[in-house]
Amino acid sequence: NYIYKYDRDWYHKVTPKNKKRNKCALIDWNKRDDEFLEKVKVAVSNIKNKSGKPIRISVGSIKRETGIEKKLDNIKLVKTRKYIETAVESKEEYLIRKIKWGITEILGNGETISKNKIRIKCVLNCYKTGKIKKFIDDVIDIELDNINGISKPIEKNSYVSESLL
Repeated sequence: NYIYKYDRDWYHKVTPKNKKRNKCALIDWNKRDDEFLEKVKVAVSNIKNKSGKPIRISVGSIKRETGIEKKLDNIKLVKTRKYIETAVESKEEYLIRKIKWGITEILGNGETISKNKIRIKCVLNCYKTGKIKKFIDDVIDIELDNINGISKPIEKNSYVSESLL
């Protein structure tokens, strides 16, 4: 402060000049989009293949798995955002995957299967009323029928609407 006040010429000779940089030109968004897309694909496969209780594939779980929090929200990452939209699970898809996991865990332990054991193993007791409970019961029935040799396809969106999720 003193030198600037009393010897301004010397100060300007000694101090480096400020260079203005164009920050937008430094970032190659196509390259960054491709890098993030690969990280997101790996994260989605890691979430699906984790051992133990299934984790719902959501935007938040993808962000946690990749470690890229706010950067994934950028609108310039077109390919990455489209992939995330297709990879995110609906509540129905997650419940079906969770019920299938619970059944394989129960069978792997050599226990007999019942609806109550599946509900306890999959922690589905919070869905006690409404259309989601009916959907879960139907999925459990279909999966039990598939184990017994009676094959029925699971119909998505038959009982649960998007407003309930």
